Amino acid sequence: MQFYNTLSRQKETFKPLRPGKVGFYACGVTVYDDCHLGHARSCVAFEVLVRHLQRRGLQVTWVRNFTDIDDKIIRRAQEVGVPWKEIAERYIASFQEDMTALGLPPAQIEPKATEHIPEIIDIIRRLEDRGFAYAGGGDVFFRVRRFPGYGKLSGQKIEDMEAGARIEVDPHKEDPLDFVLWKGSKPGEPAWDSPWGPGRPGWHIECSAMSMRYLGDTFDLHGGGQDLVFPHHENELAQSEAATGKPFARFWLHHGLLTINQEKMSKSLGNFFTVKEVLQRFPAEVVRFFLINCHTAVPWISPTRPWTRPKPPCCACMPAWPASRRSCGLIRILNPNTRWTPIPTILPWRNSTVSGLCGPGSTRPWTTISTPPRPWATCSRPCAFSTASWRRPPATRAILPSSGKCMTNWWTWGGC
Repeated sequence: MQFYNTLSRQKETFKPLRPGKVGFYACGVTVYDDCHLGHARSCVAFEVLVRHLQRRGLQVTWVRNFTDIDDKIIRRAQEVGVPWKEIAERYIASFQEDMTALGLPPAQIEPKATEHIPEIIDIIRRLEDRGFAYAGGGDVFFRVRRFPGYGKLSGQKIEDMEAGARIEVDPHKEDPLDFVLWKGSKPGEPAWDSPWGPGRPGWHIECSAMSMRYLGDTFDLHGGGQDLVFPHHENELAQSEAATGKPFARFWLHHGLLTINQEKMSKSLGNFFTVKEVLQRFPAEVVRFFLINCHTAVPWISPTRPWTRPKPPCCACMPAWPASRRSCGLIRILNPNTRWTPIPTILPWRNSTVSGLCGPGSTRPWTTISTPPRPWATCSRPCAFSTASWRRPPATRAILPSSGKCMTNWWTWGGC
């Protein structure tokens, strides 16, 4: 089994640190709003990975955190006039509701940042004792240039980094590249006691504390979106290895982002669709299929809607769900603007016919041939394949319209 390791920038054969056991930490959500489809892609991708590892006989300890204290949470609480903790609890519950609706189980361990303040303070004190951290203006900062390996995860060189691009500039910093470990509290903000005065943890330090608390100083897999490589994961790696003197995560796995109009789906950009909105229009199985119908490391490009993807101008013969999921079919129709749109249609297991457009101005019907052992869909256009030439494929195969050949591993990391 091989993974593409962001740290080494190449595929590597994966062998667990401890035989038969895998420690996996996936960065979770900051709970200040409902989850959008980009968050769902992360959760689905890593849930499939965990199940794949388990089916290979490995015992997986899967940790996925909640960032339940953050500037965004505090701002949202001030906007709506409720306590910050109420905002955090409300959207943790919303996240769990969305994951349940998608059919995703919770991670084995789902820690909250505010429940690990002692561990966070302990790491900062160790960094301070080793000369990697310093206090200034009520905050505590990490000395980036003190850590010789800084930039090894993202591939950036310190001299090429531009201060202020994605790094907060602070007059109390010794160096513009230094990042905050502990934030001094302002009047009316939530705060915890610390050796440096009342305050709260920075974003990066919380993941170091929670991952090492449950998986140890060195563990197997660390996952997240590609947008987290820098600065979040770069800083997390630096502070963790500086505090312990040991390697942190052995493999770093980063999935591609869900994009709209060539920009990542993001709440800050306002170009997002919440999981709740999408599930009102599409069955959960269809959404899950959509999210894993692309290699995990590749950005999911969507021109206007997260359920739209450019495809060649030919009928797409979609794979059927596994035997346990034979109640749902997927049909693609070609819009006049040449974008292919998955249209979810609930179909019975027996033969059914569904009307749909096979091309601009066409009225040819789609036919779902669902009598066992042939659970697949085709259309009546000439580009479709003859059923006489099809062999009985396993559940994880699909017919490619361009070549007529079976493609194994249609689903990334092992199937639905």
